[in-house]
Amino acid sequence: MRGRKIKIFMPSGPVRHEGLVKGLERLRAVAPGLYQAITNPGHRPGAASPPFAWLHDSDAAQAETFSALLQENDSDIIWAARGGYGIMRWAGQVDWSKAVASSPLVAGFSDVTVLHSVLNSQGLKSIHCPMPCTLENTSRSSILHLGKALLEGHFPALEGRMLLNGMNPKQDTIVAPVTGGNLCCLAHLIGTRLEPPWRGHIILVEDVNEPPYRIDRMLTQLVESGRLESAVAVAAGTFTGSGVSDAEIDALLSDRLGRLGIPVISRLPFGHGHDNLPLLLEAPYRLDPGHARLEPLADLARARQNA
Repeated sequence: MRGRKIKIFMPSGPVRHEGLVKGLERLRAVAPGLYQAITNPGHRPGAASPPFAWLHDSDAAQAETFSALLQENDSDIIWAARGGYGIMRWAGQVDWSKAVASSPLVAGFSDVTVLHSVLNSQGLKSIHCPMPCTLENTSRSSILHLGKALLEGHFPALEGRMLLNGMNPKQDTIVAPVTGGNLCCLAHLIGTRLEPPWRGHIILVEDVNEPPYRIDRMLTQLVESGRLESAVAVAAGTFTGSGVSDAEIDALLSDRLGRLGIPVISRLPFGHGHDNLPLLLEAPYRLDPGHARLEPLADLARARQNA
């Protein structure tokens, strides 16, 4: 396989140069091949006077930069440096008609869920994974899996805990594409042009620093909007910083999602926790509720050939 070329993009809030450097240093130590694949490791400064301090650049500049990256043929992956609010402001200004299967793959998580949602809604693949500015706090095993995903196109299986089986008695497993990501982003995308493809999908949810009542509210919004009625399963990652135990999060997920009558598994190692395994979005996965396992059925090369 030819060498991958990865470009780092600053899609949302200001990037701490120190945090980016530390993340890249950890990447070089754990996955040197992945580090060498990055073609622009430097920190691109933002606009001279962005409209608000919490943004890296103006909406117009962000949309223009991202649109240009999508149409480039000299890179394989557009890797978000960090998440944080801001992407939702400019994503609607991108000419998404120019995003095609041959475009570079977008990689990242958290607020990058907005970009995943639009791409997946067009049937295009993207990668839910750690980002350079989060690598400092990402487990070594997760970084090793990240290297295999971005460089070799191979994604790991994830194992968690079964909450709700919800299976048709004639079925043992479900095979469906995965989409989703950050719960707060998904809740805020409802009713916009940027929604993900809910129907027939396994929906991923995770979040960080959200107290239980807010997680309750967002799950309730997804349920009451009717969006999850067309999904085939929900796969929950970590809810880091919620202030409650995993068991209490499980109870909340069961309470809010139980009426859907679909499988729900929890405690999968993706999201804002120390373990954050990569997933290939809009690609088929086998969900085995009996073993709380989410297993990819295609590597990156085959997934793109079939796009």
